[in-house]
Amino acid sequence: MGNNKELLNLLKAENWDKAKNLIETNGDGARDIFTVPDSSGQNSLHIAIWKKAPESLTLTIIEASEETVTAKTKNQSTPLHFATFYAAPCKIIEALIRSYPLALDVKNEYGVTPRTYDLCKLDSRSKELLLKPTEYWNEIFVKETIARRESLKKLNREKQRRIDELEKESASYVARLGKYKQTEDDLPSKLRKVEEKLATIEDGKITGANVASPDKKTKRFKKTESDATLEKRIECLEIKLSEAINALDRKVSLASDTFVEEGWIMTSTNSL
Repeated sequence: MGNNKELLNLLKAENWDKAKNLIETNGDGARDIFTVPDSSGQNSLHIAIWKKAPESLTLTIIEASEETVTAKTKNQSTPLHFATFYAAPCKIIEALIRSYPLALDVKNEYGVTPRTYDLCKLDSRSKELLLKPTEYWNEIFVKETIARRESLKKLNREKQRRIDELEKESASYVARLGKYKQTEDDLPSKLRKVEEKLATIEDGKITGANVASPDKKTKRFKKTESDATLEKRIECLEIKLSEAINALDRKVSLASDTFVEEGWIMTSTNSL
């Protein structure tokens, strides 16, 4: 627990920048840095209010942990007690009340509530907020809690929808890459077949109307195409074959590059 007191020590030393950096670095996964008390039972929020930390820093601590707002010192004082005693800014007092309305009626060991301190040091707006009935703040608290829950549900639904979309896209990329890979694997056998056909054409082994046909009268084979025409057809076939191979190579390369560039989708999906 010693390391968890680093925020307390930074706040006591009024080292606001380092305290802010510590919260930004560790705040999400280390709630103890907010709630751990010192020897007097004061947590990070008590100290931030006592030391008059920057308003934005104090509000960040309020929002970080409900336990921090409801905690009491050894003399049973809540952060709201500290806020009224040390005349905290109105925004901080309002944030504390909204987060924990029941603190308005909590008595410390001296029998004092946040309302019964000397309020002369506070501005008129802060006094107005403190003197509103607890029931008024409870109603607001309930409404805001419900609104936050609905907002969270909506956010989770949107998050799940996006996860489903990413999983679908990822599966599509995997399928496309597999298809191109299969095509690439089948290419050698297809090339061999074409090469065999080219070889048979060059050797003059193909029979039929394209190369030679028997003359029923003479019983002899008669060429229907000249050698030059046949060579031209072979040349065209080779060109088309080369173009088809190049086009396929480009598709395979493009698919691989796209999958690599957008491969974060699979990682992002797992992390969501």
